[in-house]
Amino acid sequence: MGIRHLFFALVALLLLPASSSAQDSLDVTFRFLRPGLGGIERAFVPGTFNGWGQPFQGNSCIIAGHESEMTFVRLDNYWRHTVRLRVGQRQEYKIQIHRDIAGMDCVWLTDPLNPDFNPQDNNNSILVPTDPMVFQPAEELSPGGLMEAVSAGLFSLQAFTDITFVVNGIERTDGLSFYDASSGIFRFELDREIRPGAQFKITATDAGGRVVEAEIGELLPPIEWRSVAHTTVDSLTTLRAFLTRLDGTIDPNLTEATLLRDDMAAEIVPVDNGVLTADADLTMGSNNFRIRADIGGQEFTSDSLVISRRLHPLERVFADITVSGTSNVFIIRVEPTPQAPGGLTTTWQFDADNSTTDFTGFTSNDQEARGTATGPGELYFDITVMRGDGEIDFRRVAVIIDPNGGVREMQYEENPEWIKNAVVYEIFPLSFGPEATGTPANPGTRFRQITDELDYIAQMGFNVIWFMPIYRNQIMDQVSAGYNIVDFYNVDPKLGTNDDFKALVTRAHELGIKIVLDLTPNHVSP
Repeated sequence: MGIRHLFFALVALLLLPASSSAQDSLDVTFRFLRPGLGGIERAFVPGTFNGWGQPFQGNSCIIAGHESEMTFVRLDNYWRHTVRLRVGQRQEYKIQIHRDIAGMDCVWLTDPLNPDFNPQDNNNSILVPTDPMVFQPAEELSPGGLMEAVSAGLFSLQAFTDITFVVNGIERTDGLSFYDASSGIFRFELDREIRPGAQFKITATDAGGRVVEAEIGELLPPIEWRSVAHTTVDSLTTLRAFLTRLDGTIDPNLTEATLLRDDMAAEIVPVDNGVLTADADLTMGSNNFRIRADIGGQEFTSDSLVISRRLHPLERVFADITVSGTSNVFIIRVEPTPQAPGGLTTTWQFDADNSTTDFTGFTSNDQEARGTATGPGELYFDITVMRGDGEIDFRRVAVIIDPNGGVREMQYEENPEWIKNAVVYEIFPLSFGPEATGTPANPGTRFRQITDELDYIAQMGFNVIWFMPIYRNQIMDQVSAGYNIVDFYNVDPKLGTNDDFKALVTRAHELGIKIVLDLTPNHVSP
């Protein structure tokens, strides 16, 4: 081809419509929902399409005003940012949030609305744009943790002409009414908040007849217990539940339901404006409740709710313990209470580690133990008494041997000897080093980290560690500081496991360190 022909060929190419690469680029809006993350000043969507937000201002924090910065949609409480991406081209990205106005406290997050990520590279989120495309289908949660809206990104090079969606089994065909074509965001607010994890399915058709769809969650029965499984000493409990249509709306014609107890006895109970409230007697042990109701012409049965009844602490006092004696001879007597007819089986255990004196000539049976102390001081005994039905009561007795040989029980207002020489090291375990993290499925390692430092704590001269609350919390964070307790029988998973804590206590005792736990029975979670 001659130079002149080549020139006209190039001019002809320049006069053609936009290239296929331009036509195959799609505007995609990224979103970040904020519930559960506390105060956030800014959010960014850095990735392969914008140089990962570089250059950073320090600590890998993106500079305010960078092209990756997201806009906060205040009315709907989320951040968003639109990026033009090549169809079919793989992209990796993250979400970065700033927790201070200076932008020096930042956190990198895998996109919680995108299940595709690269575990080989920092768990970067992965997106391969398609035309058309559904992106980030989401259930939006209220501050109370219930599902209050559903949303998704819908993107196409052609306008969408039809959108249908399903929320927990209820289909709607008016999805275009809730679609913002300028941002590509579909969002529908529920008439009534429902449980998280409910089904959300969306189907969209564009002008070219092409269909895309996505589905998250699962179909949940429309009966939701508001009471929670627990153990109580009460003989009566109040049961509460929500009963709604599948889409979460209230059926005013639903005025009663059937309460099933241990899947046998049935009782008709009232339903008022979608709320069931009923009193139920509790027997000792586990009480299994279900609710059955006809909703929208279908019969539904709820999940089980188990409420257990146990003995009241005063009902568990099977023995009156008395201490007497003289001339260093101590006598500990066990007298059955009315809660223990027929006598008791008694086991005696001497606590030598905490006692400050010893004894000789010890004898014991189910009603009495006695011995002769070798000198003045404190003797500690752990006593286990068991009724004939196997119920057990634990008691601890501190026997004081006075210098003149007198014998008595330690009084409530007295301090044991070890307290006088206590050098106390207080630990807020969440902040013993970097902030502790963990879940019930994947507990944290904080207790093991503290165990590794026990030798150092002992070397500094401390012989007591006082832990701020370590129990399972509704929210274990810097603000609640562990005082949001929901379970006094298990440690919080952010800190580790019960076995981790037992190992910590064992090692502390080996080093001569006592452990004091901050117990707050009058200051717990609702």
